[in-house]
Amino acid sequence: MDSRTTASPTGQTDYAFDRHGGWSWAVPYLVGIYALGLQVDPDLSPERFYQAALETGSYTEFEHAGRTYRLGPIINPPALIERFKSS
Repeated sequence: MDSRTTASPTGQTDYAFDRHGGWSWAVPYLVGIYALGLQVDPDLSPERFYQAALETGSYTEFEHAGRTYRLGPIINPPALIERFKSS
């Protein structure tokens, strides 16, 4: 959970960029997305949320030192919420 741009406490039109993060960022982020899912589907279980997050997640690839690396799944909130609308 690294490299995030967020609203800044210094003003209404200011942003803050942080290079480093961790679980203290990841857990509230996931809980917030789960809460959005619950607004669409009040019966959404944590298990169904987790499975749908894996299935709708995005992947990214990059090359380094002649090797290709694939990262993911990376949570895709719009795709995830859309999944709950259609279920």
